[in-house]
Amino acid sequence: MRYNKSAKIMSLIGLTVTLFCVTVAYSALGASLKVSGSGSVTNAGWDVHFASAKGTPTGSADCGTPSISNGSTLNIAATLKAATDKCTYTFDVVNGGGIDAKITAITMPNATGNSITCEGLNSGANASTNATKLCSNLNFALNYTGDSGTGTVNVNDQINGKITKHMALVVSFKSTTTNIPDDDVRAKNIKLTMAFNQTT
Repeated sequence: MRYNKSAKIMSLIGLTVTLFCVTVAYSALGASLKVSGSGSVTNAGWDVHFASAKGTPTGSADCGTPSISNGSTLNIAATLKAATDKCTYTFDVVNGGGIDAKITAITMPNATGNSITCEGLNSGANASTNATKLCSNLNFALNYTGDSGTGTVNVNDQINGKITKHMALVVSFKSTTTNIPDDDVRAKNIKLTMAFNQTT
């Protein structure tokens, strides 16, 4: 099916990849860092953060310029104009401290409980239908990239102290979908979260 690039633009606005819950309290707002247990550590010993974000488009997609807030939030805005378009956002997860860390939870943007909101940008009877089409047909993939490999990022993956892992979040339509919106639609409140803890 051929897609009209000029008239049909699906925008993903304010996509946030939020690194939070590092052990007990590493929030998206950069709150104090703590490691629970019988001992304690200073902030200098625990330092897991995002760095070096870049967006790369495929096809006619517009991936914007991603930014990082407080070292813990990756903000992006992606516009997909055709069924085969995608945006690949590469970023680093840096363990700058001396404490080995592991991923304890990953919640993808389309997981149950996450509240992606889609809205038709033009008035008309099909605005609500197009919004539903977008939200139900988005796909997200989180993989390693570069010299960190090409596999999927998984729970229990380890990032040792003073090590950087290169990752990529790919935003696209589902490969099997034929139910693409036929007018402008925006998706908001999209979040991918990764929780980290020290290894035992």
